[in-house]
Amino acid sequence: MNSEESALSQDQQNREITLANMASYYRVLLENVPDALFVLNTEWKITFANTWAEEIFGYSREDLDLRSLADLLIQPTQAMPKIQEITLLPPDGQGRSVECFARHQSGNVLPVEISAVRSQTSQGTMIMVSVREISARKQAEQTMRKLSHAVRFSSAMTIIADRNGCIEYVNRKFTEVTGFVEEDVCGQQMVQFYQTDSTNNAYEELWETVTVGQEWQGELQARRKNNQDYWARMLVAPVLEDNGDLSSVVVMQEDITVQKQYEQSLHEAMEAAKAANAAKSEFLANMSHEIRTPLNAVIGLAQLCIQTRLNPQQRDYLDKIASSAQSLLGIINDILDFSKIEANKLELEETNFSLDSVFKNVSTMLSIRALEKNIELLFDVPPSLPEQLVGDPLRLGQILTNLTNNAVKFTERGEVVIAVEELERATDIIRLRFTVRDTGIGIPAEQLSQLFRSFTQVDSSTTRKYGGTGLGLAICKRLVEMMGGEIRVQSTVHQGTSFSFELSLRMASSRPVSRQMIANCRNLRALIVDDNRTSCQILEQQLQALELQTESVHSGEEALRRVGRGAFDLVLIDWRLGGGMDGIRTAKLIGSELELEKLPKLLLVTAYGRDDLWPRAQQAGVGGMLIKPIQKLALHTALNNLLQPNAESDGTDPFQSNKMTEPDLSKIRGSRILLVEDNELNQQLATELLRQRNFAVDVAPNGQEALNVLRRQSYDLVLMDVQMPVMDGYEATRFLRRLPQFKELPIIAMTANALHTDREQALEVGMNDHIPKPIELQLLLSKLLQWIPPKKNETTVSTNQPLESPPKELPANVPGLAIATALNRLNQNTSLYLRLLDVFQRNQSNTAEKMQELLAEENLVEAARLAHTLKGIAGSLGAKGLETASRTAEAQLREGNVIPDSMAALEKELKQVLQAVADLLAR
Repeated sequence: MNSEESALSQDQQNREITLANMASYYRVLLENVPDALFVLNTEWKITFANTWAEEIFGYSREDLDLRSLADLLIQPTQAMPKIQEITLLPPDGQGRSVECFARHQSGNVLPVEISAVRSQTSQGTMIMVSVREISARKQAEQTMRKLSHAVRFSSAMTIIADRNGCIEYVNRKFTEVTGFVEEDVCGQQMVQFYQTDSTNNAYEELWETVTVGQEWQGELQARRKNNQDYWARMLVAPVLEDNGDLSSVVVMQEDITVQKQYEQSLHEAMEAAKAANAAKSEFLANMSHEIRTPLNAVIGLAQLCIQTRLNPQQRDYLDKIASSAQSLLGIINDILDFSKIEANKLELEETNFSLDSVFKNVSTMLSIRALEKNIELLFDVPPSLPEQLVGDPLRLGQILTNLTNNAVKFTERGEVVIAVEELERATDIIRLRFTVRDTGIGIPAEQLSQLFRSFTQVDSSTTRKYGGTGLGLAICKRLVEMMGGEIRVQSTVHQGTSFSFELSLRMASSRPVSRQMIANCRNLRALIVDDNRTSCQILEQQLQALELQTESVHSGEEALRRVGRGAFDLVLIDWRLGGGMDGIRTAKLIGSELELEKLPKLLLVTAYGRDDLWPRAQQAGVGGMLIKPIQKLALHTALNNLLQPNAESDGTDPFQSNKMTEPDLSKIRGSRILLVEDNELNQQLATELLRQRNFAVDVAPNGQEALNVLRRQSYDLVLMDVQMPVMDGYEATRFLRRLPQFKELPIIAMTANALHTDREQALEVGMNDHIPKPIELQLLLSKLLQWIPPKKNETTVSTNQPLESPPKELPANVPGLAIATALNRLNQNTSLYLRLLDVFQRNQSNTAEKMQELLAEENLVEAARLAHTLKGIAGSLGAKGLETASRTAEAQLREGNVIPDSMAALEKELKQVLQAVADLLAR
């Protein structure tokens, strides 16, 4: 073979290799294209199928060989003509695909897209068919159609804008709400449809947020086509490219104009409610001040009068006045407490206290009422309880007092028992159940659900017998809940009622008092004589805790028989026993008729604190007395006094142990106190209370005078009223605290403003403490002890105003003064009346001139205040004409009127009264 033939042969081989390589390459492509590829002959029979054809249709290649394409289709008579048609299109023609449905070997229907092309080869005509399974695409299209439908008919306005904020689409809801049609907004900047003047910062924030690929939610004010504004709540979501760049934004918004209007109305209503609540609080504070100021005088002067010489009738009247005043104070406190609870202003205290002291206060307040109704008030307190707990003793006592007061009120016979039960004890926490049960009228079942509502009462008829504000139980419920408990009630009509609540309290470490008694009482035998079985059980429990051996009988006759048969070391006898003998007679017969080698010690137990009882009991051989309801400390004290071998009776009245004792004032006695008070009666009351206890007291009628006095004289403490003319107590305190020499001076607010906010305000301006009026002597003295620095040497300060002066005869009436009426108010205390007249003469002698000066200056506010003060004083002195003239003048001045006749009448009455006072004092 020559070289030329050899070259041709080589070329031929190369072409064959190339063709073989290309054929192999195309076969690989055909096998791996993710579509079913078929080669068909002119009869539309399959001559070739790739691997994906097997995958998509589920047939093997052998099964597909020479199978007609129509066999693979559903409804081929519709699909095949379309497929045949596209094979006849020119090579660059469009629409070379047909969508139809095919069937998998399993019978499943497949949505497919078929492309076909006809080709001429050296081997003749062949048809290339590509089949793509489009289930995912069809599902996506279906989803898109649903979403498109949802967006179009959504109840929310939808906007689609490009990355620059140009609107591309709005839905039907947008056009309905705004009035714009698509042509109005598409192609426009979205910002044009929002009120950017007032919300520009929010709109800028919106775009800054979505630009960085985050959603924005907020509210914008937008406009309608008619230029009316509306509020839109918006959710703006960014649509991002694959590289994270912003592609477009989707806005979903709703019209909240009505809601915004409602919110505005609600805000206005809340502001109005706050204003009303503030007005209510101010009203309560003012009413508290106005009521407590005269009530302070009533209670305080009654206390002073009780210390003077009184006949039995006067003492009875005075006791009833004091009791009524305390009841009125209780009503005021209920109302104020309820208001503080409603306003969430009431705060609980955390301090150490003893349950014994809480029960003692309850006994002090309610034992007399129980005594008057001839019912027994009993305490059932386990001796094993801790001596000291941590909590709020004032509020716990308030709850127990309210519940017990109701129990006493609604019980006509039988007993009222306050019981404590220990439920569980942890390291430093003890859970107690407090129960107040009675044998009273009971509560109908239908009224139990409304029992704790404010101003609701069991007896709500207009002829109701029991009285009350209807706030006590509501306050109890709220206080118990604030302390972490829940109050419950059980009741049976005509059988009684039981209120109970559980509290968890911290225990404070203390040495039990009972340990002091073990040496004196262990193994002694005691007989309890009481016709009340509950009382017997409680007393047995208390004595057994001290390791005494106890028995109980229920009449004097039984006691005589039992003591005669057995050796008892101690007999505790109730004074009021059912049957023929009372406790004193039983005690006398034990000593006189029983022939005993050793007489037992006798202890008389009684709930009836009569002054003549103790001498009679001593004559009957009684060695001590114990007052019901029995408290643990009182029991221990009585037993110690009775059983100590070397103890000698000092003849003191055992009832004194139940009376209130004043704190030891020896460390501060002689201290100088400045009383800043504009009300003369309150001046008189506080001055006498303090001077009785050897304090040196000066009085300033207002804050300005107090400043003047303090510049001249040093004091250990200042009692500061709040509402005063010229300068009030707040302003005076602020001024004093700015001066270095007065920064440490104790200043205590003593005011009828008794709300929690009043106390806070007093502390804010620099006062050290707060004492509400009416003045409680114990509280006042405890505050003095707390704030006055102790003296090194006790000092006695004499007073020029003794408590009592010799009685002085006064006429019943003189011109201008109804003396008899005034003395009736003062329980015939002539000395006090003369002192009040002296105060009046000294303070009111130039009132007419002051009034004229104020009127000349057109200072009607101060003139009205002066008339108001004069009115109150005149009423206390029995100056009825002056009181009426002052009342008329005050009313006119507060209205801004100055009527000469009224002013002249006031001056005339004042002159007459001053003359009468001068004559009386000169006698």
